[in-house]
Amino acid sequence: MLRTLVALLLAAALAGCAGLSVGPGGGVHPTPVTVSVDAGADIEIGSLRALVDGVDRTSEFQYASPGTQRLYARLNLGPGMHTVQATANVWNGYDRRYYPRSAQATFEAAPGGSLAVSISPTAVAVLPGGAATIGLQITRTGSFTGEVSVGESNPGYGTGNTTTISIFDTTGTIPVAARSDAWAAEVTRTITATGTLFSTFVRDDKPLTFRIGHRAGPFTRATYSARSAGQSATQNQVALNVENGPPGGARFEARFRHPSGYPSVVVGFEPGVPLVGGAGFCSTDAVGFVMSGGAANGDHALTLVLFEDVFSRVALAIPASVPNGAVVVPEVFFARDCAVVIMVGADTQTQRAFRAQVYDVHRRRTLCGFAFDAAASTLQAELPAPVGDNQTLRVTIGGQTISCPLF
Repeated sequence: MLRTLVALLLAAALAGCAGLSVGPGGGVHPTPVTVSVDAGADIEIGSLRALVDGVDRTSEFQYASPGTQRLYARLNLGPGMHTVQATANVWNGYDRRYYPRSAQATFEAAPGGSLAVSISPTAVAVLPGGAATIGLQITRTGSFTGEVSVGESNPGYGTGNTTTISIFDTTGTIPVAARSDAWAAEVTRTITATGTLFSTFVRDDKPLTFRIGHRAGPFTRATYSARSAGQSATQNQVALNVENGPPGGARFEARFRHPSGYPSVVVGFEPGVPLVGGAGFCSTDAVGFVMSGGAANGDHALTLVLFEDVFSRVALAIPASVPNGAVVVPEVFFARDCAVVIMVGADTQTQRAFRAQVYDVHRRRTLCGFAFDAAASTLQAELPAPVGDNQTLRVTIGGQTISCPLF
C-alpha cells in the first residue's frame, strides 16, 4: 500500500513537471538557424547541455528575454541534415523541485539569404482622407529569390494597404492613407517586406514618418456671441449663456451646455478696458472660446473649449500691452475646421506693433509666431493642401506674405 502511495505521489509530481522541446522540428531552414530550447516552466540556470550533431555547443545558447523558460542560439550550420539534442533541469511547481528533461529535433540546413526594402520618400504629409504613394526598392541576396509581400502598419490612422512584388521585379509602390475623420498628427508607420525562404521567412522593416495635416481652407475671424450677463446664443446643440460671476471672482461667467448630458463648462472672464471680453463659437460645432480682457500690466486670457473632447479646456495668453502701456485689442482667427488658431496681441519682443502666435489645437502646441505693423483686422490666412512632407500656413498682412510650416 505504501509503495502504491509513493508511486502515485511520484507520478503526480512528474505530471506537474513541464517537458522540454527543441525547435525547429523538421523542415528546411536557411543558415544561420535559430535553434530554441523551450519548457513550460523555468529552466534551471546552468543546467542546459546542447549537442549539435554530437558536438557540444551549449555556450552559444542564451536565455530569451523575459524569463527563463526559453533559450536560443543562432547557429551557423553547413547544408544538410542536423540533429540537436538538449538536456536541462525543468522546474516542477507541484513539489517545487527541478527534474531533468531531454528532447531532440532533426532538420535540414540550407544556404542563407536575405531581403531588404528601401522606401522613397521616407516622410509624407496628407490631408484627412488623403493618400500618398511610397516607392519600394527590393534587394534579394543569397538563396532568397522569391516573391515579396509588402504591407504597412495601421496605427488607427489609415487603411493598412498591402502589395506584392513578383519574383521578376525589384520595384513597386504602396499607398498609405489617412482616415477621413483623422485629426492632425505625426506618427511613425512601418513598411514591412516579407518573403518565404524554405521553411522560414525573411523580413525587413523601414519607418515612414506619416503626417496628417489640417483641412485646407481660409481662416475666419472670430466674433463674439455673448459678452455680458443675460446674453445667450446657441450653435447646433450647444447653448452658451453669460451670467454674473460670483463675489470675489471674475465679473462674468460663460457657460457652455450640451443637451446630451455632458457636464456644462463654466469659464470666468473680465470685460477688459477697452471692452474685449466675451464668448463665442468657432464656425463648426467643435470649439467654443472665451476671451478675458487684459490691462496695461496684464495679458488677455483666451480659453478654448473643445466640445469633441468632453468639453475640455485649453488656456492661452495673448500679450495685452505694448511698451508704452497702450492696450492692444486682441484678434482671433480660426482655421476651417477650428483646429488651428491665430492669436494676435501686442508685440513685446521687437519694435513692431503686433505679434501673432499660431496654435495647433489638436496637437496642443504653438507652431510659430511673427510680428507686423499693419492693422490686425486685415490679416488673411489660409491652409493649402500638404506638399511633400509638410503643410504650410500662409498669412498675408500689410502686403507681406508669411509662411509657417506646421510640422
